[in-house]
Amino acid sequence: MGEVLVVSLLVLASLRPASTEEKFIKEGGSVTLDLRPAPSDPITIIQWKFQDSILAEWVEDVLPLAHNREHIKLDIASGRLAMEKMTKAEEGVYSVEVNNLVQKVTYNVMFIKDVPKPDIWIAPLTCSHESDQCTLSCEGNTTGAEPITYSWKTGDGEWKESGKVMPITQEDHGHVKTFTCKMKNPVSEEESDPLPNRLLREMPLESSGVRYEAVLIKEVLNPAGSSWGCWRLGAGPWTEWRQLHLDVLLRDPEQRGRGFWCRMEVPDPRGEERAARMILFLPADSGSKCWAL
Repeated sequence: MGEVLVVSLLVLASLRPASTEEKFIKEGGSVTLDLRPAPSDPITIIQWKFQDSILAEWVEDVLPLAHNREHIKLDIASGRLAMEKMTKAEEGVYSVEVNNLVQKVTYNVMFIKDVPKPDIWIAPLTCSHESDQCTLSCEGNTTGAEPITYSWKTGDGEWKESGKVMPITQEDHGHVKTFTCKMKNPVSEEESDPLPNRLLREMPLESSGVRYEAVLIKEVLNPAGSSWGCWRLGAGPWTEWRQLHLDVLLRDPEQRGRGFWCRMEVPDPRGEERAARMILFLPADSGSKCWAL
């Protein structure tokens, strides 16, 4: 009866489902696969497989170390398999057998792309220092870059991991000057440019020597399909600028006090365009402030 019980336990142990560990890499990158747990006895036989094909193997005093793919290296002492210059064709499941025992841990190697430099979108369009609450969203084309974690920083504070969307309120964030978001995946990370806080009543326009520079705020009319791109001064022509260098504009007395406008094209069956007044910039050297409208 005792022998039957022992055999039954061994059979059950052999049938336990293997655990799979995900390994994310960039195409052309490298990856290292270890034995888990590390074997307690010296390795005398080892065989790594990719899917159902033998990738590397070694049998002490019988079969010399053999690699069936370029840019790989098997350490017969530790059992570690190192692979370089990986291609998309090498994406998949890797398993290993040590001393005639199939190891329970397998590896699923997957390729992902770098995260993009994110932009912060703000909603609603009318968000201003008079609003009680607005919403920030960390946006970018993340196709093929998942899984992604999102972090936010208020002002010069510490990064805090959070979700893609961050609600802001006048009560909690009315004093904050800027917001910054960060995207991160297992192979890369990128930060957005700081976004001036629309809930802040006063935003001084900083001087940088002989030139005044203002980063213009990105607005969202339709998070699913809107695009921004054009600015103009007063009733002047529309210009596709991500930044405005105000050295000439602010020195022209006739330009002072005139507002900048942002135009956003929104999908509309009637072909209409919508424009919203954004920020009024006043000369920094006049002692005036820059107010969000």
